[in-house]
Amino acid sequence: MAYMARSPDQRADPNHLLHGAQTALVVGLPYLPQAGPQWRAEEEHALEDPARAVVSVYARGRDYHKVLRGRLRQLAEFMAKAWQRPVTDFRACVDSAPLMEVALAAKAQRGWQGKNTLLLTRAQGSMIF
Repeated sequence: MAYMARSPDQRADPNHLLHGAQTALVVGLPYLPQAGPQWRAEEEHALEDPARAVVSVYARGRDYHKVLRGRLRQLAEFMAKAWQRPVTDFRACVDSAPLMEVALAAKAQRGWQGKNTLLLTRAQGSMIF
């Protein structure tokens, strides 16, 4: 991830990604929206069986890049229509653009950046896209 060290000023400013940008809307999607209180115990129990393969929780569903990008595009279309702006005034980014989204989320008080470099929230920990 050495590329993140290059041009940090540009990566911190959404205006460098979309000329004229004045606002960054930061959203998140939890890994386990339907998980019950026993999910952690169930996961740990599954790990005890050496004959059982276990796929990481974040990798079990659809590719979150596609899911979030689709939802963000719908949101952009809604906002463009509501504010009578062209949809090209909006850009959906899902951790693949040259933008420090975790720092923006922390600045927006959605959580804080952990030692693992991920966004941490009180409700989901780091289990959020």
